[in-house]
Amino acid sequence: MLMASEETPPPVAKKEVVTYYLYSLEKPIIVNERIIKQALISSHCDKHSEHGITRELIIELVQLLDTRYFPPSGKQPEKKSYFKDYPEKDGKRYKLVW
Repeated sequence: MLMASEETPPPVAKKEVVTYYLYSLEKPIIVNERIIKQALISSHCDKHSEHGITRELIIELVQLLDTRYFPPSGKQPEKKSYFKDYPEKDGKRYKLVW
């Protein structure tokens, strides 16, 4: 039983643990004039598996970026640029951020 003078501590936010998976591309691609041979996919995509988003699908979408150029979409706090695109596959539109 809590007394009036006791305070309940605020709940502690549970931080997401992110794991990264390295995949070799079957054929290197060129994006923004850089050769890309591997893709690093975070476990964040697992949250979307019920919608059919798999790591294999992400690799297929990444391969659609070949020979394209993307201007930076913004900067993260570490002053790193990030990019995004909305590729289509089988009549569906997806969002890729890297």
